[in-house]
Amino acid sequence: MYTIRQERPADYEDVYQLVKRSFATTAHSDGTEADYLNELRGKETFIPELSLVAEDAEGSIVGQIVLYATVIATNDGPVTSLVLSPISVRPDRFRQGIARA
Repeated sequence: MYTIRQERPADYEDVYQLVKRSFATTAHSDGTEADYLNELRGKETFIPELSLVAEDAEGSIVGQIVLYATVIATNDGPVTSLVLSPISVRPDRFRQGIARA
């Protein structure tokens, strides 16, 4: 059982470590994904309500995702949209439905 909730500033270090561990197993990682997330939190496009974590029954953060705003130029003018960042899941919890949740 997992609880999905809004990320809090007190979670940032745990989430940073989670993202680093999650992407360490990915062949296409450049190792900067956790740093990118930290930078994103300081941008105007960051929407705190759309930065979510998954907690297990013991209260450990085992997953993370964030959606953030972007502006897309179109022939009819700019359109604001959301971008879904890569989902991070603690490697020992892969394939347990966390990303799906």
